[in-house]
Amino acid sequence: RLPFIYEKIENKKEFQKHIVKLKLDSSKKILFYPAQFWPHKNHKYIIDALDVMVNELNNKDYHVIFCGYDKFDHLSFLKNQINERKLSNYFTFFDYLEDEEIIAIYLNSHALVMPTFVGHYSLPLFESFYFKIPAFFTKDLLDESLTKYVYEIDTKIPSDLAKKLLELKSKKNEVENLKKEAYNFYNSFCSLSRIKKTYNDIFEEVIYFKSMWK
Repeated sequence: RLPFIYEKIENKKEFQKHIVKLKLDSSKKILFYPAQFWPHKNHKYIIDALDVMVNELNNKDYHVIFCGYDKFDHLSFLKNQINERKLSNYFTFFDYLEDEEIIAIYLNSHALVMPTFVGHYSLPLFESFYFKIPAFFTKDLLDESLTKYVYEIDTKIPSDLAKKLLELKSKKNEVENLKKEAYNFYNSFCSLSRIKKTYNDIFEEVIYFKSMWK
């Protein structure tokens, strides 16, 4: 949905005003994780990784944005974890965001980070492909056809994310090629014509089975 909204807006500079409105520091390397605050979404892994980055490696270049609704008061647990490690300056929380605000964050993000425990693919992953930002996804979980377009992370080892984020600096050509390949994949896999065909196939199948009912 977001790519289609983005393409319909002629003045792309308009998105920058949302960064100002949301009071985000665009000089930081933004790590984006749009997901409801369920425990299985594993936001804590990102907190642990930032703890390594800031308190062990003394790297203060990154800022994390979480957005989603609180589930079972899990949000308070996450905020307590952040406060205990004195990392509150490195995290911003949002609940509901407008589509254009989410697009603006994508356009200003350094990477999408998804350390979820479940799911072979996700909508934000495809959105990261379209908006050409590197994606970090749980190792050995993603659908096999998608692994070549992401950086897999070991969610049992927070330093793995920290290490791989820092390695991006020395892999500029690789990162650019990966973003191009992921974007091309998005255009072929998520094109409007393909989506229409998928829905058409579903409707035809329903009509076929319905013809066998009374």
